Amino acid sequence: MISREEGLRAMRERREQARAARGPGVLAGWRILLGRPHGRAKALISLLDEMGATAQAIQFIEVGPVDDSAEMDSLVLALSEGNAEWVVFSSVNAVDAVISRARRLRLSQPVSASVKVAAVGPVTADHLRSKKIPVDLMPPSGGSARELVDIFPTAGGRQLVLVPRSALADDVLPNGLRAKGYDVETADAYLTTPRLIPPSITDDLRAGNYEAVLVTSTSAVPVIAAAEPAPSTLMIAIGRSTATALVDAGFQKIIVTPSPNDLGVINALVIHVQPPTDESGPTRVEWLPEEREEP
Repeated sequence: MISREEGLRAMRERREQARAARGPGVLAGWRILLGRPHGRAKALISLLDEMGATAQAIQFIEVGPVDDSAEMDSLVLALSEGNAEWVVFSSVNAVDAVISRARRLRLSQPVSASVKVAAVGPVTADHLRSKKIPVDLMPPSGGSARELVDIFPTAGGRQLVLVPRSALADDVLPNGLRAKGYDVETADAYLTTPRLIPPSITDDLRAGNYEAVLVTSTSAVPVIAAAEPAPSTLMIAIGRSTATALVDAGFQKIIVTPSPNDLGVINALVIHVQPPTDESGPTRVEWLPEEREEP
């Protein structure tokens, strides 16, 4: 199990790495649009400001409850009562949906101490720890369903995994866990609906007045595509699935963050603007269509 102290230490290390990665003025004059709620973008805005960029956060999608909560209620009850071996959280929104539903059901705890907790990536893991929910398993790098499935232990007998998720989620995670011998129950924890980008921002996107746009999920891609950004605008994709969706939508100038947190965004931009010249390791984060994973 990853302790709260280890989680906090990892957060501090990531902040120090971000400070080391960025340089003053590396992004001087850049204007960057962040597809995140402002409350979850403050730290990244501050980091980008120190690098000389002007960053602005807006929501591309609205997160709300599902219409029929019976399936979700059943999952949350099982989770609170310890009637599962594992629970897998693939996003901050899934964590918040479970906690909110547990409160509405007046449960004493959202996650029983007997249930092991897996997080798809560090952002979700940090959010779980902030809610005093320990994390037992997380991919060492990146933050994708495939990476989590790869490190998930093989089931020992019949074991149940609960997966609260977006109503638009694909089946990569549950199918991968079933292939490892688990019984898997999913529940739609929340809905995502597109939000219109304000006309003033749309005009600036079309005029090429933003150097880059951060796109955090596949569901946000149609929103930014509808705004028709100038071809010169760099798309910063969180995850390969988001990059694939951007390619499918016709975007060509794309980079992929090496991890789904603020440090990943900073590192991707630094490598893009100032590519390393040595042979010490991977230097390219640009996304090429021929590198796409199969859906």
